[in-house]
Amino acid sequence: MFAGPEPHESAAGLHTELPPFHGPVEVEGSGHGVALRLPLAVRRLDASAVRQVVCTAAYTEGRDGTAEVTVRGDDGALPPAVC
Repeated sequence: MFAGPEPHESAAGLHTELPPFHGPVEVEGSGHGVALRLPLAVRRLDASAVRQVVCTAAYTEGRDGTAEVTVRGDDGALPPAVC
């Protein structure tokens, strides 16, 4: 997701709202939620970019998309969110 869509995804009209960045993404799961640490300023992300991150993490953590996701970055944390 962070590298942008694959060629077949782009051909289907999908795109990303996330800015390019370098560095690891840290992930902590807790059973009912997940916390992500991104190496960028998350408070500047638009709502679509945040939703991409939250929904991807929520479905990866719980397979049903109900996991609560907290996104942290270089500029602090966003409020916990669900997909």
